[in-house]
Amino acid sequence: MNGSQNYQEFELFSSVLAREAGKLLLQQFLKPQEVRYKSGDRRNPVTEADTLSESYLVDSIKSKYPHHAILGEEGVAGNLKESEYLWILDPLDGTTNFLNGIPLFAVSIALVHKGIPVAAAIFMPDPNRDDGTVFYARAGGGAYQDGERIYVESNPVPGSGFVAFLPSRYSRFLYFKNSMSVNHGEVRGLGSIACEIALVSKGTAQYGVFTGPRLWDVAAGVLLVMEAGGMILVGDGLKNWQPFTTFPYPLLGVDGQGKEITEWVRPTLAGNAAVVSHVASRLRQRSRKWARIKRWVRQLGRKST
Repeated sequence: MNGSQNYQEFELFSSVLAREAGKLLLQQFLKPQEVRYKSGDRRNPVTEADTLSESYLVDSIKSKYPHHAILGEEGVAGNLKESEYLWILDPLDGTTNFLNGIPLFAVSIALVHKGIPVAAAIFMPDPNRDDGTVFYARAGGGAYQDGERIYVESNPVPGSGFVAFLPSRYSRFLYFKNSMSVNHGEVRGLGSIACEIALVSKGTAQYGVFTGPRLWDVAAGVLLVMEAGGMILVGDGLKNWQPFTTFPYPLLGVDGQGKEITEWVRPTLAGNAAVVSHVASRLRQRSRKWARIKRWVRQLGRKST
């Protein structure tokens, strides 16, 4: 079996996994959930639905591809030392939305071969379909949503009326210079990076800025956007943007423990080539001094009321 045929098999398998895990989430949606938190400030919730979805995904992958490694939010399953293949999973992206009854959440699945994404699928709820919708792609095979070919938005510069995904409260730490200071699109945030990057791949949004995504947030979306005719840029901080080429490989990395993979965090820009280049050249990070001044002004405002 040649590489292209392998990728088609992986694409089909990942899309089926996403659909079935999505059904599990839909069955749990709006039901009471036991919740634990990965931090003491009640951030990063993990629900029963997260656990059900991840268990299904991990067990299914281990059964079909026992020699592949698996990385998810809860850690690593499989042998990083021996495997060239790594499945990257987010069993429920948008957990806070899920807990609050907002139908904007995702299952994100990517398969990476020697650092290069080769298959991906993202499930999202869809008001037009009881069983949701699945975006999927394989390397060299284009990107699809439920069998229909999808493409990124083609407009070369951000403009009014075009949606842009930016982080919550982005203006506290980001700003745009030149023409983009007043015209950087209709800004939205969905509470799920996987949902946002999937919608960039189908042209619903013109571009997306993700300032600190983890690998499981964007791995599937990276392939979707590129196969939909778009470009992914990754930055050093919020500067020195370069076209995405590969995730870290070997999986164990120079530290011998896989930290390059498990702790990967890189600012990421997604959209068509013209628009992400345009955005990258005009996006800036506010100074810490400016942030301190803003906090001081807010505190003065509170004291005066």
